[in-house]
Amino acid sequence: MSSKKAKLSPLPYISHNKRRTGALVISLSVFAMMIYTLGYLLGCVIEPFETNMYGAFAKKTLFCERVDPGEYETTEEWNELITPLLEEQRDRAREDLGTDEVYVVRAGNVKINTIFGEAYTQVFYFDNEEDMEHYAEHMGAHLVSGRMPENPGEIVVDTMAYKNAGEDILKTLGDGHTIVGQVECPYYILFGYPYGIENNLDILVLHDDQDADIVKKLEDKGWDLAFYNDYESESEMYHEMIEQLEDIKMLVTAISGCLLGICVLVVLSIHIRDRHEEWCLFNSIGFSSFDIYILAVKEILICFGAAILLGGILSALAVTGLDTFMIDPMGLYVHIIRPGDAQKVILMLIAIFGLCQIPLFLQIRTINTVDQIE
Repeated sequence: MSSKKAKLSPLPYISHNKRRTGALVISLSVFAMMIYTLGYLLGCVIEPFETNMYGAFAKKTLFCERVDPGEYETTEEWNELITPLLEEQRDRAREDLGTDEVYVVRAGNVKINTIFGEAYTQVFYFDNEEDMEHYAEHMGAHLVSGRMPENPGEIVVDTMAYKNAGEDILKTLGDGHTIVGQVECPYYILFGYPYGIENNLDILVLHDDQDADIVKKLEDKGWDLAFYNDYESESEMYHEMIEQLEDIKMLVTAISGCLLGICVLVVLSIHIRDRHEEWCLFNSIGFSSFDIYILAVKEILICFGAAILLGGILSALAVTGLDTFMIDPMGLYVHIIRPGDAQKVILMLIAIFGLCQIPLFLQIRTINTVDQIE
């Protein structure tokens, strides 16, 4: 019997029934591809907000202390009063934080389009070329076309923001602004010189650690902050905003996974049923039901392994194609490599493998020898 068991291998059936096993492998791999691609498409709704809202704050913190500029009648007068107060805050922050990476900036907002809806990202105006170039270098922005700003109202934008909105990005900035260059950057980034008076003045701190705790350090020094944007606060705001979207994403994934999983289970059941007569033959020549069960499990595992490999290739091709021809031209940042969605695919395939044991057990229980069949 041991010699017979040694010959009971899944490979002969697979090699002689390429069409049947191929259909099963393709069904499983297409299932894997569709779940992974669905995760990517749902990510297109959420992830642009992640990059825009808090990704860049891993390298910077924006804040302002409460100030009273006194009485004024015009914007020009206000600007003359507030500017020295902010410069004083900058100098004090440099001393309290022990770094020179602290700057006075004037901030504005521009609109970024997403798959559904809109978001806003900041544009920073600097008073001198040195601070501007240092900011660009710190954020990893490299000029790829045009030139750096030289005159009032001139700004540069990153290539993704320009793909997203083009010249329309200037609409929220008002007349007098011009895009004079584009930079490559891991984040949406816009900066330049103000056109006229920009009265939204803030303090910008540059750092390399998302856990720099700038706000805590300032508050420990007695600062009375009117507002601040840092990695922690922006991340918290982002996750609160997308919590409902995440629930919808999970629901869509679950429903789609169940429907596709049922289709795959039907294909698996047909595959198992087609093997029944051959299993009866094995039983008639001395193999036990357990031997046949192990053989069937090996066949299915080989098909699942091949499906994971093929599904990975198909998924990579699908999301790369979507990113190249649809998402990237829209100027949106969406992760192609998605460990979370890959994990969902694996877990769903494990669930399908577990469920397919039901029809497999039922078929094994009905195995008869050839003599019994006759």
